[in-house]
Order: sequence, then structure tokens, then C-alpha cells
Amino acid sequence: MFDLPLRIKRGERTVCLPNWSWHHAPNAETDFLLWFIAAGEGTLQTSQARYALHAGDCFLLRLRDVITGEHNPLKPLVVSWVRFACRDRHGKSLSPGRAPAIREHRRIPDITFFDQIMQRIFKHYVEGPTCAADARHWLKTALMEIAYHDRRSQLSGLNLEQYMLVDALCSRIRENPERIANMQTLAAQANCSVDHLIRLFRRHKGVTPWEFVIRCRLEKAANLLRFSAHSISQIADMLGYADIYSFSRQFKSHMGEPPTRYRQFV
Repeated sequence: MFDLPLRIKRGERTVCLPNWSWHHAPNAETDFLLWFIAAGEGTLQTSQARYALHAGDCFLLRLRDVITGEHNPLKPLVVSWVRFACRDRHGKSLSPGRAPAIREHRRIPDITFFDQIMQRIFKHYVEGPTCAADARHWLKTALMEIAYHDRRSQLSGLNLEQYMLVDALCSRIRENPERIANMQTLAAQANCSVDHLIRLFRRHKGVTPWEFVIRCRLEKAANLLRFSAHSISQIADMLGYADIYSFSRQFKSHMGEPPTRYRQFV
């Protein structure tokens, strides 16, 4: 879902009043609701199941479904929520038949961390159109965190150990992608052969380790272009590129436009 263009329609943090209840009638809209319980207790009924609500419960709900909810007035719900739409590559709303399949419910163990992500969405959303891209960025971050927990919950035994190894390595790459000189360096950090590391990354991330390094370098480059005054030549050097030309070619190949144009229009 986070690979599709997103449009945020509304979002806020709600402290539910003692007499709060919710009944959402089904409609033809294809919007989604990201609904996160930061505190409190209650129940939520959807077409799929009835849930007892506690802090850390996280839902991706379709607004075309019937949804009802209530809470314990002595332990009122505190809910962070975002209503958003998925678009196709041409910017058009997805029809119900083309909307992505989603898992409705999961529990997020790090409640404070995820709630901070949600609040970043609200912060940028309320600042208006000039910060819309930042709000979408944080929404995608929230969806990626959800996807991470969904994948992890489906693994066990050796697969879980391998996933955790790859995930830990990815965290180190994200911190300093410019320090990764070659595949041998990565394999040494994972204490395995290059071929085995490639198999693990493809199984758990869908890309090779080096493709992941490049992706992290370009994400860091995009942030530097947006939020720093460094020249493009300086950014290329900071991220370990031999020269500005190889950096610009790779940036354009992955991002769809050269660094100069990207900086001009973000």
C-alpha cells in the first residue's frame, strides 16, 4: 500500500468523551482509516471480528464497511487516526475492486514510538498544502512500520532469526549508507557469505543488499536536498560517490528527475 500515491483527507488525536460511541454506516467510498489506540479500553466491531481495545491496538479499516465501537467511560479511549485514500499511478482514486488487500488489526508493542509517528502526520497536515508532502511521508512511515510488524508476526524459528538478522543489518545501513563500500563488508557484518546474504535479503526484503544500500543513499540524498544547504557536489561526496555525475545519474534513474530539479520543486 505504501508504494501507491496517498492523499490524506483528515486526521487528529481524539480523547473520547465518556458517552462516546461510534456507528459507521457502509458507503461506496474506498478510503482507509488508520486508527491507533494510544490509551484506554473499549470494543470495536467490524465485518471481520469483534475486538477488545487496549493501548497499542492498530487498525487499517475500510470505510465501505460497517464499524461500531464503544469504550469504558472510566478508561476513555485516546485515538490517533488518519483518513486517507490510495491513488493509482495516474492520480485517480482506486475502485473497490482495485483497492489493496489489507490486514485489519495488529498490536504495536512500542506505543510511544508509533504514536509519535502519528503525531508527526497531524503536525504537518494542519500546516496546510506546503507541508502536504511531509504529512504523506510520515503516513508512509506509519504504514511501513505496520507492514514490518505484520511480516514479523508471520515468522517463527529460523525464518524469524534470519529476518531479525537482515533487519538489524538494514538499520545499520540506514544510519550510514555511505560507509558501505562493497558486498563483502556487509557479508562480514552478517557473518555469512555474500551469496547467502543475497538470498536472505531477497527472501525478506525483495531486493539485493546492494540495492538496499543504494536506496538508503538516495533517501538520505533526498533529505539533504530538501533540508540542507549543501551543494549537490558536497552531497555526492558525503554519500560516497566518486563524482557528481555518477551521483546525478543514479539519482535520476531511481527518483525520476535529476538532483537539481528535485531540489527546485520540493
